[in-house]
Amino acid sequence: MQGGSKTTGVELWDYDRLSDNDFYGEKTFTNCFNGTSYASRGEYNGLPQESDFFFQLDNVGGGSNACCLLWATYAGVDTTLADS
Repeated sequence: MQGGSKTTGVELWDYDRLSDNDFYGEKTFTNCFNGTSYASRGEYNGLPQESDFFFQLDNVGGGSNACCLLWATYAGVDTTLADS
């Protein structure tokens, strides 16, 4: 993180080509800023069976998207609960 506080919001959206995208909430991540061996996790439940979800950063550094730079080495999706 360069500038701002060490927080970022991650929004989950469902892409809809013919209408507005559906918003499924935002999680605020902080733990991942403690070092490379730390991770932040968010959990979303009850999502529809679709394959066109996307994530969008929001409030990077505790402010607007334009306030800071954010570098990430990894972002992943764990579907373990959905598979059981």
